[in-house]
Amino acid sequence: MKTITYTAPKLLRTWADTAVLSQPLKRTNGSALMTRMVASALEARVRVWTITPVEDLVTNDDGAVTGAVIGGARGSSSGTARCGAGRRQY
Repeated sequence: MKTITYTAPKLLRTWADTAVLSQPLKRTNGSALMTRMVASALEARVRVWTITPVEDLVTNDDGAVTGAVIGGARGSSSGTARCGAGRRQY
């Protein structure tokens, strides 16, 4: 019975948020990470392109991704990264 009384309100709230806003408001795991990353990018005045598919990745001779070819309503264009997370050895 404890489980039901704990879970039911959370589940109902999630369903209500999803019905009204088309998504639940509680941000956890990947959703929380992406929300914070987008907020930080917008705060830093980074241009954020939505509905822009990546058509191809640009790589250097070592195979590291250095940019992307993107598409969209205005056609294709390419861009390269000025900086990145760096290459990790696993």
